[in-house]
Amino acid sequence: MEETSSWKKRHRGESHLYRRHRGKRHDLLKFLPMSKKQTLRTATRSNLKHYNSESLLKWNFLMKQPCVYIITNKHNTTLYIGVTSNLPQRIYQHKAKLVAGFSKRYNLQKLVYFEQFSTMEDAILREKRLKNWRRAWKDDLISAENPNWKDLYENCL
Repeated sequence: MEETSSWKKRHRGESHLYRRHRGKRHDLLKFLPMSKKQTLRTATRSNLKHYNSESLLKWNFLMKQPCVYIITNKHNTTLYIGVTSNLPQRIYQHKAKLVAGFSKRYNLQKLVYFEQFSTMEDAILREKRLKNWRRAWKDDLISAENPNWKDLYENCL
């Protein structure tokens, strides 16, 4: 008989998508039964009736907005394309180098482009398309919106 590795034992029964995105709330909702999805959504909505209009404006500002973003280093030589539901928080993580990976290794801290979407699926689709683009096309896209390649981090706050 073939022995099962400890990794397979730990992750038995999980789909590859669940393993890849473990811990992210928007992906976990896909795997919950409908009753739990509804309670998560209604709990958020029912909490809103206890706030005044000024608090509601802040709440709308803080709600998750799916975005595709492009960051680069100070010399604009390396690009990173990512997708997130909380752009200010994610860019802060890149700037503070809180997450080990490509952006930390290549010192990518300058937000030069971002697009907002209504759904996460649309944002992920756009990210995948942008990653298949040639570098010149990406440069043209950034230059059309941000000709001087300035850091747009303050604009997304």
